[in-house]
Amino acid sequence: MTGQNDKWFENICKWADEHNISKVNIPRKKDKLKNLKMLNLSNNNLKYLPKEIGNLINIRMLDVSKNQLKKLPKEINKLKNLTVLNLGDNYGIKLNKNIGELKKLTQLFLNEILIDKIPKEILKLKNLKALDLSYNLLSELPEEITKLSKLIYIGLFGNEIIALPKNIGELTNLRILDLSDNGLEKLPKNITKLTSLTELNLSYNFLSHLPKSIGKLTKLKALNLDDIGFKQLPKEIGQLENLNMLNLNGLVATKLPKEIIKLKNLKILSFNGNKRTKIPYEVFEFKNLTELSFEGNNLVHLPQELFKLKNLTKLN
Repeated sequence: MTGQNDKWFENICKWADEHNISKVNIPRKKDKLKNLKMLNLSNNNLKYLPKEIGNLINIRMLDVSKNQLKKLPKEINKLKNLTVLNLGDNYGIKLNKNIGELKKLTQLFLNEILIDKIPKEILKLKNLKALDLSYNLLSELPEEITKLSKLIYIGLFGNEIIALPKNIGELTNLRILDLSDNGLEKLPKNITKLTSLTELNLSYNFLSHLPKSIGKLTKLKALNLDDIGFKQLPKEIGQLENLNMLNLNGLVATKLPKEIIKLKNLKILSFNGNKRTKIPYEVFEFKNLTELSFEGNNLVHLPQELFKLKNLTKLN
């Protein structure tokens, strides 16, 4: 006769059998299941999770992305050891209020769930280091986002954001910020206080210019400015001396300041689709270039100076 304490185990195994979930992902042995550290249920056409999942208290990583979940069981808050939670690609899923009780979470993936604002409960997760909110319907970020002071990565690409909070510069631990494919028309002045940034993606927005203070982001290694539309880069871009990669695709009328030649560490440079008839002379000063791309331009010939770039291994 099955004891009451085993009922949860029976129920979760029954659920797993009904949904053809392998014994690798959901072990059918109680001790092994109780000690499970990682649970991958991605891409199983799941419409619900059983409440018994709350018994798996040793789980560190839970991936339920690419399903058809509309909500999580309230017992999710019992997973106190959870550090990684992936809910991505569950269109229309509603987040429980008690998700804010998962205090050990360091990585949270909420991409492609069609939210139009950031749930307040997320702002309680003070240990978050990575937050993916890409491909949603967000038009703004709350100023309270800066409460997540440990954030290293924020993915916001593919939303409808038209402005950033004025205090975004308070996220001083941020290293990677992806704002591509939004509706940004300008950047707040204090974005240049994000002095830990190593990667910044501003592509496919409506920015008229970059702030002159961009030069303060001296740790930047990758800067993406594709299809933005402004006509001139600020001369202060030459202060980004650690820059390894610069993408300037689709910037048809953009002029390069002479100070750009100070980017001595540049290794990857892309000018695709700019309708240029010749390669700007500044390019020949980048002696460490390994990749150079000029696809979709109107180049008549390749200048001899190009062959002086001894480290170049890829030319498009």
